Amino acid sequence: NFKHEHPLRPTGAAVGSATQEDRERVERMQQLHRTMQLLVHASACSDRHCPSTNCMKVKALFQHGLTCPTKVAGGCMLCRRMWNLLQIHAKGCRTPNCPVPRCRDLKEYRRRAAQVQEDRRRQAWMQMHRQQGMQPQGMQQPQQQGMQHTAAYGGAPPPPPPPPPPSRRG
Repeated sequence: NFKHEHPLRPTGAAVGSATQEDRERVERMQQLHRTMQLLVHASACSDRHCPSTNCMKVKALFQHGLTCPTKVAGGCMLCRRMWNLLQIHAKGCRTPNCPVPRCRDLKEYRRRAAQVQEDRRRQAWMQMHRQQGMQPQGMQQPQQQGMQHTAAYGGAPPPPPPPPPPSRRG
């Protein structure tokens, strides 16, 4: 039983009413969705007189990113903003030949990073099991261990552990 220092009160979300915070979160998500749609539109739009003023703004932002001498590493906030939008887009993009600049590169980078993480996890798991296999199983005498094997394997010694999978480096 855990006791709180104060009496517990239901919050707005618990009672079923949408709070101001919830409404703001939904609005931010809708705005981000509209921005991602605009990013895709501006990337594919070749109309020099596109009626969307925001399309022209995004195209100008693309052009800025190509010509900016400062870039993200130098602290350019416009480049940082564009780079963040491109990363958000690439994270959710499922289009094979997406027109958004750097989308394919960013998706490939995320795929490689996930593969490296999975390889590290797998190596740590294999290392843990190798170490457990080398550790003694307690203070049992070898004769007692032999009797356990006899009972467990019908009189035969236990099978050897399987070899580790081949390393995939490359």
